[in-house]
Amino acid sequence: MSDVPSPITTPPDESELGLRLGRVRVAMAQHDLDYYVSFDPVNVYYLTNFGHYVHERPFLLVISRQGQPTMLVPYLEIAHVKERARCELQFVTYYEFPAPQGQNWFDVYATMFSPESGHRRFRTIRTAFPSSLSRWNTVALT
Repeated sequence: MSDVPSPITTPPDESELGLRLGRVRVAMAQHDLDYYVSFDPVNVYYLTNFGHYVHERPFLLVISRQGQPTMLVPYLEIAHVKERARCELQFVTYYEFPAPQGQNWFDVYATMFSPESGHRRFRTIRTAFPSSLSRWNTVALT
């Protein structure tokens, strides 16, 4: 039984999360993507150590080619995300239903990738990463 690895009982440290982020950015460069956007709670957890279960309030992780990743989170959950995430993140918040006009998650998300940002094409992540079968990983911007 000495061939069986010991279980991991501690969360990943910032350097491990940095390595994971680096691997995502290598794949982005290989596929000429400017952003990787994940709706998938498993991928968000793997890349940040923030675990959540999606009911009706999405948590999105947006990774650009460089700089800190950005989390789009419900305003009421910002403290929770900051407490659990073990990497440097920027935060963008939104209001929950009934949100004031222009402050729902999809309204705020749309402003993150405005025409002024220079991104004119949207491709599904399945086109860029065909092996990704997750229904949550849906959008890449180029």
